[in-house]
Amino acid sequence: MRKQKAQVVKLPPPGMKTRPQVLEHLHTEHGPALKAFLAVRMGRGNSDIEDVFQDVFVRLSNMPDLNARLSTDQTRNRAFIFTIANNLALDLIRSKQVRARYQQRQTELDDNDIDRQETCPERSASAQQELDRLKNTLMKLKPEWRKALIMHRIMHNTYQEIASEMDVTIKQVEWFLKNAVSRLNKTSISRRK
Repeated sequence: MRKQKAQVVKLPPPGMKTRPQVLEHLHTEHGPALKAFLAVRMGRGNSDIEDVFQDVFVRLSNMPDLNARLSTDQTRNRAFIFTIANNLALDLIRSKQVRARYQQRQTELDDNDIDRQETCPERSASAQQELDRLKNTLMKLKPEWRKALIMHRIMHNTYQEIASEMDVTIKQVEWFLKNAVSRLNKTSISRRK
């Protein structure tokens, strides 16, 4: 059987405080000044001040080397905490600006969609007319051109499959398709003018 290692609890060296004690000391010593700093930085009455304040201490509590980063000089500790608070406040302000720009862009896109929907009947009628012209032109094509075009473009048959079905050569299939497409393009272009 294996010997299980006894879990060792690391005690702080004599005179050094535990993490909860350090955080409590920082909160007591710098908390009121930090709230005042955030109120100035973010604007008085901002509902996010308390969130950023708490995030500062969450960030501090998650630092593995917190004791090493702190100094015996309380001014340096205050500057360190204020730097963290400033960065968190800036991140929050930037994220709100990004969200506001995104929301504005979405509103603009929605407005454009409404404009497009208003012209939809006109576009629909125009598209239907174009479709009717192409259908008429398609029906006026020679039967072998039409069959080759439908087999290739709609049924997605290869040239070889079309040639076998129609009992012609691949060169003839190419010629049928070239002529059919050319005729459809001419009709479409002449109607636009």
